[in-house]
Amino acid sequence: MEGVIAMAESNVFNFNLPNLLRMTDMNVREVAKEKSELTMNEYFNALTLFLKKAPDLMEAMAKIADFETEVKDASMLNAVCPVFHAIGLYNLENSLTEIAKDCKRGFVKGAIVKAIEVTPIINNVVDKLSAAKRPPKTDAEGLFYGISLLEAIAQLVREDATRSLVIMAVDDTASMLKTYVNMLPDYKVYTVIKPRMLENALKNVTPDLFLLDYLMPDLNGFELLPIIRGMEEHETTPVIYVTSEGSVEHVSAALFLGAADFVIKPVQEKVLRAKVAKHIVKKPLF
Repeated sequence: MEGVIAMAESNVFNFNLPNLLRMTDMNVREVAKEKSELTMNEYFNALTLFLKKAPDLMEAMAKIADFETEVKDASMLNAVCPVFHAIGLYNLENSLTEIAKDCKRGFVKGAIVKAIEVTPIINNVVDKLSAAKRPPKTDAEGLFYGISLLEAIAQLVREDATRSLVIMAVDDTASMLKTYVNMLPDYKVYTVIKPRMLENALKNVTPDLFLLDYLMPDLNGFELLPIIRGMEEHETTPVIYVTSEGSVEHVSAALFLGAADFVIKPVQEKVLRAKVAKHIVKKPLF
C-alpha cells in the first residue's frame, strides 16, 4: 500500500465515501480492516492512481480480448494488481493475475475469455468511481480526511443511525421549493430549481424520497423519472409527483411510470405531509 500511495500523492481526487461503500465490486470495509491505520487521504490516493492507470489497463485488456496481446500487456496487468488490492478490488485482482498467467503460458483462449468477462466489470468500476468524485476538499474537510478510513466508516454509521429522512424536491419555482421546506419541517429537504442539475446534486445527496414537479422547462417530471430509475441506488426510491393536472389519464400515466403517488396543486400541507409519511422509507446510505 505504501508504494501505491507514493505513486499518486499529487493531484489527488476527492470522493464521496457513502458512494464508495455502496459499490459491490469494491470492498472498502475490508480494506479498512486490513489496514486499520490507513487514512482517508491515503485511500483516496490509491483510488486516484487506479483512475489514472485505467486507460492504459483497458487498452491492454482490449488487445488481449482481440488476440493481439504482447508481453508488455501481461506485465501491465501484473503492475496494476497492487493498486486493485489497495482499493479493495480483490476479485478483479485475482482475475487479472489469472489473465496475466494465461498470457505468459500461452493459454491464449483462456486469457481472451477472461478478458472479455472482466472488461465490462472494470469499466463499471471506473464509471462509479468517476461519479463518486467530489470537488477538492476545503481546509475544514482536510481534518476529516486525515482520520483513518476505519474511523471515517464508523463515523458514517453513527451519523446514519440518527440522521433525518431526506427529501429531494425538484421544481422550477423558487417559491414552491420554499413551500416544501416550510411544510416538511421534520425532514431534511434539499431543493433543485433546474431539472438538469438533479444528476449532479445526487452525487452528494442520497434522498429517501423525491418530490417532482410535472411541468418544468427542459425536463418535466415524467422525463426525470427514467433518469432517477437509471441510478442503481434509486431504482426503488419513492417518487411523488406534484401537478396541477388531476385528470385520470394524467394520474394513471404518473403511476404507470413508477410514481408512488401524486399531489394536486395548490398543495395542501396536511395532504403533502400524509403522503410523504406514507411512502418515505429510510434508505441505507451504504
